[in-house]
Amino acid sequence: MKKYIYLLTNIALVVVGLVAHTAQATCVKDGFCDRPIQMGVSISNTPSSPVIYAGTAGMRVRPFGNPNLKLILSNNHVLGAVGPDLCPNTADGYPAPMTWTVQPGSLDLGFDPGNDPAYVAGLVFRYVPIDFTPGARNRVDAAVAVTTPSYASDEILGLGEPNPILGTATVGMPVTKSGRTTGVTTGTVLAVNSTVSVSYGSCGTATFEGQVITTAGLGASGDSGSVVLEQVTNTPVGLYFAGSAFSGIMNPILDVYTALR
Repeated sequence: MKKYIYLLTNIALVVVGLVAHTAQATCVKDGFCDRPIQMGVSISNTPSSPVIYAGTAGMRVRPFGNPNLKLILSNNHVLGAVGPDLCPNTADGYPAPMTWTVQPGSLDLGFDPGNDPAYVAGLVFRYVPIDFTPGARNRVDAAVAVTTPSYASDEILGLGEPNPILGTATVGMPVTKSGRTTGVTTGTVLAVNSTVSVSYGSCGTATFEGQVITTAGLGASGDSGSVVLEQVTNTPVGLYFAGSAFSGIMNPILDVYTALR
């Protein structure tokens, strides 16, 4: 199969200075949600200071060996990051103390709330480290935060419940996702098994192989962590993590599950 090489200039994550904002009273993609939150909405970690940021809670999942343990799936650069640099691989996972995941993300809240129970959605459990070493090859940008059914629903905002059976993206497949910034969008798979280089700003540039390329417009900054579904059956096929003006990029969902064990 033909291999496509893409250089992406930015990851799909919002990072900005402090702005004034009031939490929403109802569940919207970029505002406060009553618990349990739906997936497809704004999340971040705390501490994030001196900046605030937001990504997307992609899908509620569980380990095969422990179905009672509920987890929020997103990206390493969303759930694996803390301030002051917000680089991947910097959050504290299991065992305790574990970094707090908050909803909405600090960008949409307007400030970093710290460990305030009013905003907690979960605790960072595990992330797949991203290797920024020149020549290194990564497969996924993925992480999970442990949660409970009282904090996180298995429904995705605007899309409903995903199919519990995982799928594989194929060229020409129509796909959809629900994300913090652009909400529910649709697109088409353009290529699979692609190699991409992604800039994470001052944190470095990482190369990923085996990636799925979609049409532009599937996601934007802040949609990082959205789970991409096959349109007709709501079958998960990918984890959105980057994009450009020309395409969207996702990890194959089977690679994500394998990497997170």
